[in-house]
Amino acid sequence: MAVKKYRAKKIISKLLFDILVLVIVIPILFPLYFVLISSFKNMAQVYIMPPKLFGFKPILDNYIYIFKTQHYGTYMMNSTIVAVASTALSLLLGVPAAYAIARYKMGKANTAILTARLLPNISILLPYYFIFSKLRMIDTYGVLILSHMVLSLPLIVWIMVGFFSDLPLELEEAAIVDGCTRENRFGYEEVAWLLLFGTQPTREQLEKVRLEDALKHPNWSMGHKITIDSSTMVNKGLEVMEARWLFGAEMDQVQVVVQPASIIHSMVEFEDGAVIAQLGTPDMKLPIQYALYYPERRFLPGDRLDFEKLTKISFEVPDMETFRGLKLAYEAGRRGGTLPTVFNAANEMAVAMFLERKINYLTIVDMIEGAMEHHCVKPSPDVAQILEAEQETYNYLSSKWN
Repeated sequence: MAVKKYRAKKIISKLLFDILVLVIVIPILFPLYFVLISSFKNMAQVYIMPPKLFGFKPILDNYIYIFKTQHYGTYMMNSTIVAVASTALSLLLGVPAAYAIARYKMGKANTAILTARLLPNISILLPYYFIFSKLRMIDTYGVLILSHMVLSLPLIVWIMVGFFSDLPLELEEAAIVDGCTRENRFGYEEVAWLLLFGTQPTREQLEKVRLEDALKHPNWSMGHKITIDSSTMVNKGLEVMEARWLFGAEMDQVQVVVQPASIIHSMVEFEDGAVIAQLGTPDMKLPIQYALYYPERRFLPGDRLDFEKLTKISFEVPDMETFRGLKLAYEAGRRGGTLPTVFNAANEMAVAMFLERKINYLTIVDMIEGAMEHHCVKPSPDVAQILEAEQETYNYLSSKWN
């Protein structure tokens, strides 16, 4: 019994809702229907009272008259040109503006833009006329296109702000991984500069390096593996390869220089010659926090750069013969295929052996070079071939240095 009452109540509720919709929709659609049927009547039929809404014989005289005498095709062409051009221009300006407002949390700007849309169109008619008459644009497509664009632009921005606000940041992060950055989304070409840290020793000094010496990084506190990679500059070679894929650059576009003070961490040179540098204290907590909260910047306790005490920033060109690991990284990146995998695998095994005191410091790069010379490069490898190249490298090095 209760189920029947529930079903009956549900049916009645749906019926009342449908009736309410009809009560609202019919008054809205009726004028459109009346205009449509009137276009198929002559003047006498239009003024008949009460109007005949159904059962009349339609005629096409009105449409024939319009197309033969009123240049209706020209009017439609003009409307199409103005509509398409004003819409395209509004989207071209509105979409980037909406993206900036949504992503950089400029809510007040969005409110101000929407408020401008609330102004009565008649209130800007006279200013429009005076402006366009001074520009001698009256009776041109330009004045119509610009007028419609100004009226529609606030609405487009307001709608697109909502769209971009709901767009997951993960999509942008995925695009960045595929090589898209905020700077080159709008057509900039970049040359990345990766900066190295620490002074450059000579090869004679490197021959005497012990494990304890290699683990004493002058500026950074990192794990053993990364610290050794930093001392051999292999980590910079790997970063060059990463930049090559992340930013769609060539290996030779990513240049490495030594900046001993560890103040500048990266620089980007734009095609107009401007250079943007990222400066900060040598603290790994900064990039870790930024990666966790991207794209937001949050307060991080710790030391800050004191530019009053920063007297100079100097750079050095890395010695590719002394630091052959960096030279080999460029070679692996240029040749591509499975060779970068071999470079990385050989370095991992060599550093692990050095940390276990099984080899000396310079043997790290000797092992990388030997593995690269032994390997037969496979271009455009799939995952299986990459894993095979990695295992092949481990097997070869085990047979040679164990």
